Amino acid sequence: MTGQARLWIDVGDLFNYAGIFRRPSGIQRVVYELGRALSATDLAASRIGFVRRGAGGSFQPVDWSVIAALYTSLSEEVATRPTPPQPSSPYGQAMQVQVEAWRALLALPGRFGANASRGPKTISASATTSAMRAGDTLLVAGAGWSETGHAARVAAASRNAGVRIALLVHDIIPLRRPEWFDPGNVSRFKLWLDGMLATSSRLLAVSRSTSSDLAAYRSAQSLPPCPISVVRLGDGFSQTPSPTHSTAAALTQPFALYVSTIEVRKNHALLIDVWRRLLE
Repeated sequence: MTGQARLWIDVGDLFNYAGIFRRPSGIQRVVYELGRALSATDLAASRIGFVRRGAGGSFQPVDWSVIAALYTSLSEEVATRPTPPQPSSPYGQAMQVQVEAWRALLALPGRFGANASRGPKTISASATTSAMRAGDTLLVAGAGWSETGHAARVAAASRNAGVRIALLVHDIIPLRRPEWFDPGNVSRFKLWLDGMLATSSRLLAVSRSTSSDLAAYRSAQSLPPCPISVVRLGDGFSQTPSPTHSTAAALTQPFALYVSTIEVRKNHALLIDVWRRLLE
């Protein structure tokens, strides 16, 4: 450990997600790619670290090699995973993915159920990892709202260890358009975001739109001003997919690909209408 301040990246959400789903979603990809890029810098050994939830609700360091192996298991075909029978139609395949996701969520009432928002409001000093030092920065870039007590644990790191908190906000759609979400999820997201905004000293947004939404929300909540920087996400791939694992390689006709879950807020109806007009 050197005397220089360190940047810690919270990767707890990546581990939580891997325990439920078979493939990474957008937010998990962002967390991984941020970590991958930072771990490849010259400062990685002395200035960059990664943490996840440990015993007693503490933040515990985790080595990058463990994170990389976990993400690889999510991103590649694993022979030991059971493969369910595939529906015959593309729509049926998409619905199967969605059903599997909801089944996984329903099977974890302790994390996502009705009592998930009743996490600890405060955490003792002993729950803060000893790896963090005053002046260090903890970057939260994942879906912390899915884990009970996450905002309280982050607040403890700030309060007890003098760690500065930086928050990357992907969007606040659950608060802007709550009719598209389960009321319980909206409440949990708001509880988490309010706690994080009260603790964070630096805010990052993935777009100008999210930045504007976040600034407006802070103003409506009478929170003091806080710097918000727009950090655009890359749209490339860290590595070229193997042709043997590419569905596109087997297609002989032109095609259009739209990647998303099946939810009304993804606006499939508009996409289909636009596509129909283009064909006409």
